[in-house]
Amino acid sequence: MPAQVNIDPPLAAVLNMQNDRENFEKAHDFSPQDYLIRIYEWNAPSISLGISQDPGAVRKIIPDIEIVQRITGGRAVLHDNEITYSIAASVYSLFFGGSLYDTYKKISSVLEAFFLRIGVPAAVQRQKKHSAVPGRSQVCFASPSLYEITTPLGKIAGSAQKRDAQAFLQHGSIPVHTTQSKCRELFMEKNSPDTDYCAIADFLKNPDIIQLKNILADEFQKFIDRH
Repeated sequence: MPAQVNIDPPLAAVLNMQNDRENFEKAHDFSPQDYLIRIYEWNAPSISLGISQDPGAVRKIIPDIEIVQRITGGRAVLHDNEITYSIAASVYSLFFGGSLYDTYKKISSVLEAFFLRIGVPAAVQRQKKHSAVPGRSQVCFASPSLYEITTPLGKIAGSAQKRDAQAFLQHGSIPVHTTQSKCRELFMEKNSPDTDYCAIADFLKNPDIIQLKNILADEFQKFIDRH
C-alpha cells in the first residue's frame, strides 16, 4: 500500500485537480500507515475555486484564464509562482488523523517548520480571525483561518480540506511570489479591506522553487519519521 511523498513536475490545472481527486478516492482503502503526499506546481496561471463557488459565473468575470474546481471548500486561489501540496490519508492515519482541526493542526506544524527552516518568520494561527467584511470576498487569501500560517506581513499559506467518515484530502497553496493581489483585481476586489497576504519572496531573495519543493518534502518526511 502507498506511503509516499512525491515531488511532481508542473502540470495543467485539470490534471492537478484530477490527481488530488483520485488520491482522495484511493485513501478510502488506506490503512492508518498509508498516505499520499504530493508537492507540485501549475504549468500556467490558473484559478481554483472552492466546491461551493460557481465556475460558470467566474468564467464570465475572468474568461482568459484556466478555471478549475476543487473538491475542497474555501474560496478562489490564483495558482502562479507557487508551491502546492496535497495530502490524502485515512481519517485514522497515524500521522495526520483525527478531527478536521486535528488534521489541520498537524499539517500546519509541518508547514511552520518548513517556513522557519528557510528563514520565513511564520507561525500557526491559533485563533480564528473573521473577515473585515463577512461574505464579501471570493478570494481565499482574504482572511486567515484557524491553524493556517501567518507572518508579520500577513497570511502566507492557504489550505482547504475535504473529508468523510473514512478519508480526507487537504491541499494548500504556498506563494513563492505574491500573486493574490492580482487575484483580487481579477475578481474586481482591489479595494477589499480584508487581511494582508505575502509570499516567500517577501522574505528571501531569489527563492528557488525546486529547492523549496525538496525542503517541503523533507519536512513532511521528517514529521512522518518522528511518528
